[in-house]
Amino acid sequence: MIKDILILFPIILAFGFNFFLTLGRSLNPKTFRYNDLFNKKARYYIIFGVVLSLIGILNIQYEANVFYISPMITIVLIYFFNFLILKLYGRNIYITTKWDFKPKNTKFLDTFFGFLILLISLCLPLIIKIYLDN
Repeated sequence: MIKDILILFPIILAFGFNFFLTLGRSLNPKTFRYNDLFNKKARYYIIFGVVLSLIGILNIQYEANVFYISPMITIVLIYFFNFLILKLYGRNIYITTKWDFKPKNTKFLDTFFGFLILLISLCLPLIIKIYLDN
């Protein structure tokens, strides 16, 4: 029973942080929490991501601790894809879903990169886990 809880805890914590970061306070993507990465509040998210990643790396031999790396992967991907959007369109990325209010200057790449951010950050720890098990 406790072992099952200890396996689920890193998964819930890491994926919960990813969804917390990429979802917003309203349907407007300009209010989403990932926008805090582009101002002074970024250090709190980065510190949290680095601490979780260090816990995951130091305890990687245990079953689910590889999932602690997921928040840092999400932050790095948001910065990377934001850099691409800044170069292409001269503005920050809008990570939107079908139900969100989309600003007029939202492009297909915003939605596609947002999908890639979540997909990669959720699947990469699983791939690392499978690789380490072999």
